[in-house]
Amino acid sequence: APQGATTNVVVTGTGFASGMSLSFGTGITVNSTTYSSATSATANITIDPAATTGARTITATVNGQNGSNANLFQVIGAPTITSFSPARGRAGGAITINGTNFTTGTTVTMGGVAATANVFSTTQISATVPALGEGDVSVYVTLAGVSSASSTLTIDNTVPTVTLEQAAEQVDPTSGS
Repeated sequence: APQGATTNVVVTGTGFASGMSLSFGTGITVNSTTYSSATSATANITIDPAATTGARTITATVNGQNGSNANLFQVIGAPTITSFSPARGRAGGAITINGTNFTTGTTVTMGGVAATANVFSTTQISATVPALGEGDVSVYVTLAGVSSASSTLTIDNTVPTVTLEQAAEQVDPTSGS
């Protein structure tokens, strides 16, 4: 989950009981723990915007006994946008958003309108530009409620047209015709 997010995390294991608690380490506040069964609980957590990124150890405390497991949970940086390809978008056209910290569940809005998006990697998203008028629009990528800074994309809905004028008949000056 990204820095600055508040989200629910389902934790599984064994020996869980009502009244248990969960912890995720420094920079992560557990707002609540909901016991579901002897093998499942849900933690509502808030990750500090300045929390250190990387793997975290989750610790479950049940009746004064602790059980831990490392590397189960990752804190990542907030998503960022670095560029668009092509540099201009067209309503209904595809555009690649380049940046950082993209994962499954990342959403895209352009000019305040949700765009259809597919995350290809942690650094690339393919998005379809929604039906927008021409001009500059703000683009955001959002993960778990944490949005990137705004980046500006120019929408240009001009579709090029191609015409061919009839070529003038060429006359060979040496033939006399």
